[in-house]
Parts: sequence; C-alpha cells; structure tokens
Amino acid sequence: MPAPSSPAPASSSNGRRRPVGGSAGDGGGDGSGMSLGSTDLQRRVEKLKSQLLVMLSSLDRGLAANAREADEVDRLAVMLEEMGGGVDLANTESAAQLPGTWRLVYTSGFNGGSLGGRRPGPPAALVPTTLGQVYQVIDEAAGKLDNVVELLLPLPTALPRMLMGLSAQSAMRDSPAARLTLRHDYEVQGRATVQIVFEDTSAELIGSDIFRDLPRFDVPSLPDALKPPRFLRAGKFEVTFLDSAMRVTRGDREELRIYIRDTQGAVSKQMPPPDYDD
Repeated sequence: MPAPSSPAPASSSNGRRRPVGGSAGDGGGDGSGMSLGSTDLQRRVEKLKSQLLVMLSSLDRGLAANAREADEVDRLAVMLEEMGGGVDLANTESAAQLPGTWRLVYTSGFNGGSLGGRRPGPPAALVPTTLGQVYQVIDEAAGKLDNVVELLLPLPTALPRMLMGLSAQSAMRDSPAARLTLRHDYEVQGRATVQIVFEDTSAELIGSDIFRDLPRFDVPSLPDALKPPRFLRAGKFEVTFLDSAMRVTRGDREELRIYIRDTQGAVSKQMPPPDYDD
C-alpha cells in the first residue's frame, strides 16, 4: 500500500505557495515566531519587514494599490511567511504575542476600490467620509476580538465653526470622526486558525472636546433567540506570520491583511490618531 501523500502547501490569492502554521520553512518550522535561534535569520526578517512597510507607506491600506503593487505586496508577504517558518498559537511564546491592539496597514480587500473588498460594499469614492484608522483589538482573557473602524467626517463650514467657538486652525486639529466597534467572540482552532463570531456593534463620536461627554451608542441588535445561527455570523482567518511587532493573516476569502502593533494606545483616546502615515 503506498504511503499517504503529504498535504499540499496552501496558496495565496495569486497562486503562490505559502506555509501553513507550523510547516517547515527557512525559519525551521517550529511555529515559535522569532525564537528561531538564528541571528542572521532575524536580521533578514527585520529587513524584509522594513521593505514591506516602505512598500505599504504609499498604498493607503490598499485603497491606492494597483494590480502590480498588490502582487508585489503579496510576494513580500509570502516571503515573510516562509521565512517565519509558520505560526503555532499552541506555543506559549506565539500565543502571548497575539493579544493587544493591532493597526491595519494593508488589506487586499481594498484593492478593488470598494470598502467591502470581496464582500458587498460601497465604492470608496462615493462614501461621504474619509476612512481613518482601522484597528483589531484582541483580549485573550475575555475571548473578545473587536474590529474598530474610524471614519473622518467632513469638516464643518465656517459658520458652524464660529458658532462652536472654534478657530479654523482648531477645527482642522479637532476634526470630528465616528468610531465604529464591531465586537466578536474568538477562539483559536488548531495551530494558527482563529474563528470569530460577530456579536454586536457600537458607535461613538470622537475628535473634539464637544463630543467628550457624549455616551457611546450601542446599535440595537436582535434578541438572542432571533439572531442568525453562529455559523452564519462566523468567519475564520489564519495567522501566517506573527512576532511582537507585525502580524500577517489570510482570511477565509483569501484576503491578505497586514497589521502592526499599536503602541500609542490610540483606540482608548478620545482624539483620533493622525492621518495614516508609516
């Protein structure tokens, strides 16, 4: 009887081979991220991360990326995934790196100029707001994962600014924004797969002292008995690279996302962070 064949490596959205969590790669395949023991390897990883961030700095999370640039980002991401040697979230060191606040710096879902990516969504050019920062906040102890989206609202006209007692300079600095928080439960499945289940949404206005005392608004949700089944509210993504500063994921619809760890605590502040610039 012939021996069973090994499973084929997973492929990225453009057909490139990439490692599954824990598969062997240049990094040794032990799934423990940057504890791979090779100083030379760590230097190469850091150099590749810097190269990737430079590439992303002008792409506005992917909204400004053309097909050639999107392919180049994917190529660099595949190299980083292979060099990292796979992720094993059962490994204590890797698991400890997953929680925290992560800022989205790229998603292939924006390449088509739609805020919905492969999912139905409005054309970005027709939305009367500017997309601000996008975060993912992971709370391991509570088993919660929040996707936080900030939408910069149009600046008020000169008359409302005067009525609010704001100078033009102050209005520019304190431009209003809406912050939407999409709350999910999450659990790790297998070595590197994360399943999320949508629970509810909240909204708040930020960016100016006039909003400071306004409460957060929870979008009404259906009673538990009327909510769609969990499997209809669930999604999965695979963590394909993870260290203390960067995380790369591949979604269940082949969406590539790249995050960097937020060290400014911007999500917890009333003021929105500066316009995207890496």
